[in-house]
Amino acid sequence: PAERKKIENPVQVLKDETDRLDRIVRNFLRATRRKPLRFELGQINELISKTVLFLKPELKASKIHIREELDQQMPAFLFDPEGIYQVCLNVIKNAMDAMGNGGTLRIQTVRKEKLCLIHFQDTGVGIPENKVSKIFDAYYTTKEEGSGLGLMIVYQIIREHGGRIEVASKPNIGTTFTIILPIRTEKLSL
Repeated sequence: PAERKKIENPVQVLKDETDRLDRIVRNFLRATRRKPLRFELGQINELISKTVLFLKPELKASKIHIREELDQQMPAFLFDPEGIYQVCLNVIKNAMDAMGNGGTLRIQTVRKEKLCLIHFQDTGVGIPENKVSKIFDAYYTTKEEGSGLGLMIVYQIIREHGGRIEVASKPNIGTTFTIILPIRTEKLSL
């Protein structure tokens, strides 16, 4: 039995490490082999509410209160629903991780002329100033189980929409991710 224990422990460590590396490779392949975006006329507020609804059980379990302040005058515009859903999912999950002891996540949409601004403001631990510039880099992570690909994918999807993403953070106060998307209603001809 003692000999068996001596062998089982390193084998388990190898198995765990293999699983971890497998997850990283799968995430990398998913990040690099994404389907081309399929732009459809859609309501961004509906997509945000659908994402929040999907995450409701996790948010509740994490003691995170959601405040949706969605601009009811926001027009339908062209975006890839699957891509923007993934963006919202990643940003909300990051906010959840930042608010380990619960908190409030305020999600706000604002129309600014031909732009749609989506603010995700959490009351989490914040991001140190020297790390903010690295968060969109591939493989940069502060999470033990993280792959460092989530925000890189978010950045790519937003760029492919002709938009941009901004981050403002204060340690121990919280972080705000602002996604800026162009409001287009006609597909661009090549």
